[in-house]
Amino acid sequence: MAERRVMRCHDIAILTYRVSAEKPDVPIYKALCASTYLNDDDRWLRISHQQTAVN
Repeated sequence: MAERRVMRCHDIAILTYRVSAEKPDVPIYKALCASTYLNDDDRWLRISHQQTAVN
């Protein structure tokens, strides 16, 4: 993970980050990701996740 950022407004937090993953004999996978969380009575619940592959 790289370029991690957190934006928070009251009970909502949005995490954005860049990822890369490697496996033998497969091209390196790179993506930009964003996950949105809701703080519900002191429990962080992920309410959405999105990722976009990049070259």
